[in-house]
Amino acid sequence: MSIAETLASRSCITAWDNSTRGLDFSTALEFIRALRTATDILRFTSILSLYPAGESLYKHFDKICLLYEGRMAYFGPANQAKKYFMDMGYELANRQTTADFLVSVTNPKCRIQRAGVTSIPRTAAEIANHFTKSQLGHVNRADVESYYSESVGNPHRASVFMESAQAEHAKGFKKASHI
Repeated sequence: MSIAETLASRSCITAWDNSTRGLDFSTALEFIRALRTATDILRFTSILSLYPAGESLYKHFDKICLLYEGRMAYFGPANQAKKYFMDMGYELANRQTTADFLVSVTNPKCRIQRAGVTSIPRTAAEIANHFTKSQLGHVNRADVESYYSESVGNPHRASVFMESAQAEHAKGFKKASHI
């Protein structure tokens, strides 16, 4: 029902907080697939927080944001997150999913340091600092700067958006008035 309401409201951005909680695996997978399809077709943004997230759910995500004590530990492509933390010096536990591995990095009692690695970021501040200095951190800052220069305070973009919203509203009003 929530997906239908979202699609009907033509939301540009949707946020889902632990929306698969209490669902069996197959229903959770169908929910994620439906959001992925809607996101791709309608070109909107879906933001989800999920736990647990098995590999079959995880593979449907473009980007992952991992916070550690309120600090940005990682924000980037989902398919690069595991390698990023392994390159940092952490190791996956036997049979551990990617999502569980990422969460374990933020828990000193659960994470595993790779053998032979002597210097590794451990605290939230150290891991956040490592991310800030990383290539992904630089890419993120460049993306934000590009967005601001192209969109924020750009009167032409604001005008185009307003015209689009007004046209969509008028179109919806015409349909409703003919019912």
